[in-house]
Amino acid sequence: MKASTSYIHNVSAQAIGRFFTSFIGIIIFILIGRLMGPDELGQFSYILTFFGLLFIFSEVGTPSVFAKDIAQIKEAKDVYLANYLVLRIGLALLFIIPGIIAAYFLRKNLFVILTIGVIFLPLFSLRVFEPLYQVYNKPLFSAYASIFYGIIYIILFVTALLFLKNIFSISLAYIIANVFYALFALYLATKILKPKFAIKTTIIKGIMKLALPLGVGSLFATVNSHIDIFMLASMKSDYEVGIYSAAYRFLDMSAVMVVTFIGPIVPIFSKWAVDDRSRLRESYTQLIETFSVIALPVAIATPLISPLILRSIYGPNFLASAEVLNILVWVGTLIFLSLLTMSLCLSIGIIHYAWWLSALAAGVNILLNYIWIPKYGYIGSAWATVICELLISGIAFFFVVKHIGNFIRFPIWTKIIFANIALCLILYFIKITCLGIILGIITYIFMIYFFNIIPEHFLSLVKNIFKK
Repeated sequence: MKASTSYIHNVSAQAIGRFFTSFIGIIIFILIGRLMGPDELGQFSYILTFFGLLFIFSEVGTPSVFAKDIAQIKEAKDVYLANYLVLRIGLALLFIIPGIIAAYFLRKNLFVILTIGVIFLPLFSLRVFEPLYQVYNKPLFSAYASIFYGIIYIILFVTALLFLKNIFSISLAYIIANVFYALFALYLATKILKPKFAIKTTIIKGIMKLALPLGVGSLFATVNSHIDIFMLASMKSDYEVGIYSAAYRFLDMSAVMVVTFIGPIVPIFSKWAVDDRSRLRESYTQLIETFSVIALPVAIATPLISPLILRSIYGPNFLASAEVLNILVWVGTLIFLSLLTMSLCLSIGIIHYAWWLSALAAGVNILLNYIWIPKYGYIGSAWATVICELLISGIAFFFVVKHIGNFIRFPIWTKIIFANIALCLILYFIKITCLGIILGIITYIFMIYFFNIIPEHFLSLVKNIFKK
């Protein structure tokens, strides 16, 4: 199968499942906000953040290594898979006791539900099979597993909401749904490749050798992306967490789209890193430029429509979230740039900077939140997130330029920036009216067509980026 066909097939399949589960998660988030209020939404967001933080800690960077290795190794993949699963489950077991201790000291009022989630961490660690589905040309298995999870989750949530209507039962529904997902995903994986449990310490050591720098970086990156929730809850209130999380949910949506788009690229980039470095750089450059053509107008227009969006979705109690969303929308753009850049660096084996960059960003984020939360609350946390994502993207770009050469085509970026300035002027002078929206869209499309950005980058990406 051609790389282009394979990529589109895998992205489409993963998008079906992830967008479905993301949609279910958004609906649940909105219903909690509308029916139970900002304080309860803040508690639920805290619980999900705690689980997500612990889950990523227990990964220790192994999923990225698995995605690379399963595409590159030629023999004994069943043995490799078995050793990888043993490693993942073993790492998860190591985090159970620390997780329970952390739950007790952080939130005694949520201790029971947090502990239940921690106990099931080894099963959560089985959410690892998308690269395997992709390599064996079974990308729809990703969609099957995700849709199965979404259906179970919504059924359990509705049951909890109708009969109990408290955060404990709703969070328990989330835990049970994830257990069902893990078991079903494992079942699908064994239909492709049955793990052969012959423990090879060389395989485990090889995974950990490459994963450890990524794991340390992932640990700090997770702290960087989640510390605002913990610090807001500690220094302010669950209400502040709820207002912040309502806007942050839009960032989570964009992250789902980014991960869906970038996930299948890692094996392709890894292959090109060996076979064709020039093609790798050209593809990376075109992806960056094409995404910017799409994302920048969204970020520019968001402040004009965010109050209407937040009021319509969450209700009047969450109108304050609009100001947070106006700031975080820029983080969504930066996340794509940084994740795509790190995927490229992983494919060429340049990962030594990951741990100290993430540590630096986490330290800066903690410091900024500590300074700004007492005075600015959730607005301070939003700006801290933007600054840290800028730091991560900037340093990652430096290493890309150092190892594959300059990828910035200034004539193209001049055209992109000029088109967005024109859009910005129209929207901010005519404001949010039907005329302003229509005129802005027409002007922007005309500008990118006039400057030949679409033919040169978007169409070139589709037609040429994945040629044999």
